[in-house]
Amino acid sequence: MRKLLSILLIFISLLIPTLTAYGAEPTTPSGIPLSELEGRIDEMVADALHRTAPGVAIVVFNDGEIIFSRGYGYVDLQGTMPIDPATTIFEYGSVSKMNVWIAVMQLVEQGLLDLDNYVNHYLPEDLVQQLAFEMPFTLRDLINHTAGFGGHLFDVKLPASHPQAHIALQDAVLASRPCQLFKPGTTGTYSNFGVVLAALAVEYVTGQHFYVYERENILIPAGMESSFNQPELINNHELLQSKAIGHTIDSNGRFQEDVWSAFPIYPAGGLNGTAEDFARFAMALTPPQGEPGPFFEDANTISTIFSPSSPEPITRPGTTHGLWRWDRDIAAYGHVGLTISFSSYFAVVPDQRFGFVIHTNAFFGTSLPLIVELAELLLGDSTEHTPQENLPSAQSVSGTFVVAARHDNFMLEFIDYTQLTTVTALDDNTINVDMVFMGVPVNATYVQVEPYVFRLTSGTPFMRFLYNELRFGMEDGVPAHIIVANGFDLTALPQGREMPILVGSLAIILINFAYFLIIPLVVLLCFIFRRNKININRFYHFSNMLLLCGTLFSVNHMIFLFRISITVWRTTSEMMPHLWINYVLLGLTAIAFVGSLLTLRRDRDNVEKKRIVLFIATVVMHVLTLLVLFDWGLFVLR
Repeated sequence: MRKLLSILLIFISLLIPTLTAYGAEPTTPSGIPLSELEGRIDEMVADALHRTAPGVAIVVFNDGEIIFSRGYGYVDLQGTMPIDPATTIFEYGSVSKMNVWIAVMQLVEQGLLDLDNYVNHYLPEDLVQQLAFEMPFTLRDLINHTAGFGGHLFDVKLPASHPQAHIALQDAVLASRPCQLFKPGTTGTYSNFGVVLAALAVEYVTGQHFYVYERENILIPAGMESSFNQPELINNHELLQSKAIGHTIDSNGRFQEDVWSAFPIYPAGGLNGTAEDFARFAMALTPPQGEPGPFFEDANTISTIFSPSSPEPITRPGTTHGLWRWDRDIAAYGHVGLTISFSSYFAVVPDQRFGFVIHTNAFFGTSLPLIVELAELLLGDSTEHTPQENLPSAQSVSGTFVVAARHDNFMLEFIDYTQLTTVTALDDNTINVDMVFMGVPVNATYVQVEPYVFRLTSGTPFMRFLYNELRFGMEDGVPAHIIVANGFDLTALPQGREMPILVGSLAIILINFAYFLIIPLVVLLCFIFRRNKININRFYHFSNMLLLCGTLFSVNHMIFLFRISITVWRTTSEMMPHLWINYVLLGLTAIAFVGSLLTLRRDRDNVEKKRIVLFIATVVMHVLTLLVLFDWGLFVLR
C-alpha cells in the first residue's frame, strides 16, 4: 500500500507541471502575460507620448493574429483626428527596404538571381558604364551593406512637390551615386543607394517596374491593401487625405508640422501605409513551422531569411538577409524606418510567431526612446556579460573614429567630421563611447567580453538600439576599425583627416570668416575718414578687389552652411550654385592678384607700407582658405 501511494505521488508530481504548462497563459518573449499587455503598453505610451510624437500607432500579433492594435495621440498638432492603426497612413521609411530583399530572395528561389553573382550582370550595360565603379560587388554585398559605398545625402529625401522627386528610377540612381570608399565585403556602410541597385536588378530581371512587382508579389499576397509605394501614391488624393502629418523639431525643441517626404530612389524608403498593414507584412514572415508563408514557394527560403547573410557572421556581422537582429536574451529580427518627419520599427520572433510594429508621425530622434522602450518591454533585455580572462587592456582601443559611410571628396564631407566618435577607457576592461547622432550627443558604456569585443552594459536609447556590440579591428596594436552589425561601422580617422588637420582646418575657416568680414569694414572706414590723404591708384583698386573676393567667398560659404543647417535633404542642383560661385570667385581672385602685383611693381613708391602688409596678409589668407576648400571637396563638381 505504501509503495502504491509513493508511485501515485510521483505520478501526480510529474503530471502537475504538464497540466500547469498546458493551461498557462501565453506571454510575450519578455515574459509579460498577454492579458497584461494592454495595460503595460498604455502605461508606457502615456509616460512618453508628448515627448515622442504627436501620434503613435502600435500593433502586436501572436500566432498569426493581431492581439493588440491601438492609436495614441493625433495626426496633427491641432488634434483634428485621432491616430487609428487601421486607417491612418504613415511613411514607412527604411522598413520599405525589406520588400526589396523579399523580392530578391523570391527571384533567388526561382533561380533568376544569385546572391554571389556580381550585380553588373543584372543591370543594363549603359548604366554599369555610367556608374563606373572600380570594384565589382555582389548582391550579397548589397544585402549586407558591404559594397563599400560612402554617403550621399543629396537627392535622397525631398518634399513631394519637388520636380526632382519624380524622375525615373535609373536617373535617380545616377543622380545619387556615392563614392566607393572600401573594398566590397570589408566594411559596413549602410546605403540607400545599394538597396536601389538591388531593386533595379529586380526590375531588369522581371521586366516590371519595381512598384508593380512589389504590389503583385508582396503587398497583395500579404493582404496589405492600404499600402502604396511612391509612384502609386503621388496622385492618390483619397489616400493622402488619410495620411498623418509628419513633424520635426524646431529650434525651441517643439514639434512643428512638415511636408511629406518623397524619395527619387523610392524602393529604399518610399512605401506608405497603415500600421495594421505592416503588421500583416510582419505576420507573413512568421508562418507556421514548416510552411513557406505567402511570399515563397519553399519553406527553406523563409528559414534562410532568418539566417546570417554574411559569409563571416561572427567577425563581419552584416545583416540577416536585410533584417536587423535584436540580440538580447531572445533573438528577434526587424528593421527601423525614418523619413524627415516619420519613424517606424518592426520586429518578429519567428520561433514564437510573435511580433509588433510601431509607427509615429515625428522625427526619429524624438521617437527612438519610445521605440527602444517598446522593444525592451516586449522582447526583453540583458546587460549581464561574463568576460573571458586575460583580456587586453581596454586602453588599447581608445581613440577617435568617424562613420565609415562618409562623404569623402564631396561638399558634405565636413558634416561627418563634426560628429566624431570618441572611445575612452574607464578601466582595464570597460570603455565609454561618445558620439553624435544627427546633432544629438549619445553615449554608452561597454565591457570587454572577448579580445577587442565589447558588449553594451548601459547607454542612451540610440546606442542600445544600434550599437549593442563593438568589435575592434586592430592593426599594429592600434584600433583601425569598429565593426558593427547592419552596416554602421566606424573607422579610425583616415590619412589627411587626423585631429591636428581637423583643428587646423576649422581654425583657418574661422579666421577667414573674421578676417574677410572685419578687414573690409576697417578699410572702408579708413577710406571715408582719410580719403583726402590717400593717393588712390590702381594697386588700391586691385587689392580691394582681392579683399572683396575673400569676403564673397566667406558669404557664399556662410549661406551654404546656413542652408545645410536647415536641412541636408536637398538636391545636388540646389547646392551646385555654391560651387560655381567658388569657381567664378577663384577666377576673379586670380585677376585681382595678378593685377595687384603688376600695379604694385609700377606704383610701389606711391603705396603705403601698411597697405602692402595688408595685401600680403590677404594673399596668405586666400591661399590658406583655398587649400582648405579644395581639401574638403568644395570645388568638386559631380
